[in-house]
Amino acid sequence: MTSYVLIDSVIFILSNIILGIYVFKNKKLELKEKIAYTIFFIILNSSFNIMLKPIHDYNKVIPRTFIYRQKLIWKFSILDIICILYILVNIKFLFKNIRENKFILSHIIRAAGIYIIGTISFLIFKGYWIDNGNRFLIVSKGWVYSLATIIFSFKYLKKNINLIYPFAIILLNGMFSTFFVPINDIWVRYGNRAIIIDQEDAYTVSNLLITFLMIKCLYIKDKNTKDKILDWIMLIFFIFQNIYCVYKTNLIVLPLIFILYLIITKGKNKILALSTMLGIPTMILIFWNKLYALITSKAINTRFIQISDYLKYIQEKGIYPYIFGSGIATPYYSNTDSGDSGERKLIDLQNNINTEQWRTDIQTPILSNFKETGIVGILYFIITTIYILYITISMIVKVLKNKNIDNYIKTETFGIGLFLFINSIIGVYLYGGTIAYPIFYGFLISKFTMNYKKIMSRGEKNENIDS
Repeated sequence: MTSYVLIDSVIFILSNIILGIYVFKNKKLELKEKIAYTIFFIILNSSFNIMLKPIHDYNKVIPRTFIYRQKLIWKFSILDIICILYILVNIKFLFKNIRENKFILSHIIRAAGIYIIGTISFLIFKGYWIDNGNRFLIVSKGWVYSLATIIFSFKYLKKNINLIYPFAIILLNGMFSTFFVPINDIWVRYGNRAIIIDQEDAYTVSNLLITFLMIKCLYIKDKNTKDKILDWIMLIFFIFQNIYCVYKTNLIVLPLIFILYLIITKGKNKILALSTMLGIPTMILIFWNKLYALITSKAINTRFIQISDYLKYIQEKGIYPYIFGSGIATPYYSNTDSGDSGERKLIDLQNNINTEQWRTDIQTPILSNFKETGIVGILYFIITTIYILYITISMIVKVLKNKNIDNYIKTETFGIGLFLFINSIIGVYLYGGTIAYPIFYGFLISKFTMNYKKIMSRGEKNENIDS
């Protein structure tokens, strides 16, 4: 074990202890709820796509990747087995909560419809011929994680705990760990070292934390000046951490979340004007070299290559792939070298020579749906997404009209609503090849639903959150 892996392991274990202490200090939680929240935060703190190249490229098992990468039976990890058994034991409880909550039901109907179309096309095109269906299995396992998380959330995570500090601990401990990694062994993005150790954290934990802090700074009235100053410091710091390595999707997601916030809260025009007149030009001047690097990057080139090669491939496959797609994880011929070292793992290239000439994904929202489910899938996605957006915005507005609730619960519910609204436009996350997404989104749709019910029932209108 190299020295930086040892250091990371120590940091990871210590951060988990800190997370446990934070949870167990909360006097409003029962013991089982404290254990549940601690487990949940440890899972979020673990890494599926870690930014340490020797670990990532070979799916190596270290403490930070253990729960995802350590196989127990065949292709299934310890967490896979636990989640499968957990669903089987609680299947009636799961169906009951899905039926009773139209917000969760709408997300599942959308994801299930697209998954079914993609699975049928996968079977028709025999998408398992290269890897015996291994990639399809990985994508499908996302369902196990999202459904298990929904059960877990409704059983043990109903009570609110301030998520801002655990999320900050998760991002900070990973960042601290990257400082000990040699430049050759860590991902470099557009000239900068990755300082968010788990790629998924940049799109999930980091974006939601920034959304929470934005709401606290701009919307929530706080008489405590010290707390307000701390909120602003954290907001500026975590925005910097997020954009430092130029995560492409976040350049769209975070501004859209901010714009949606301004639309919903209305009278914040001075903030919008200030941001437009000062913020945007300043950001362009400061990060112009990075924006130029992004536009001309290998990662962007990879997306164009994927789209071009896929369209060429299906020209000889008749009309079916245009209408219904070629299926989830179905390979398409693409031997063009993009030069993007992050597109494929070395272990995959070594294990299967065909991997170098064939791709299974298009790493672009909407277009990935076209590849998997065709025009029918895109139309289904658009129709179901419009309904989800309508429900989400209606719930947010009703929450904000209620003036008699705890500031943190309002921040959390508003923030999750904004986050889910924008990300619902981009894609479906209740299943997929990146396991961290189904867990995170399973938690968020459950938490948003539970918070909404609390607020509407006024049963806990004066609930205070221990932090």
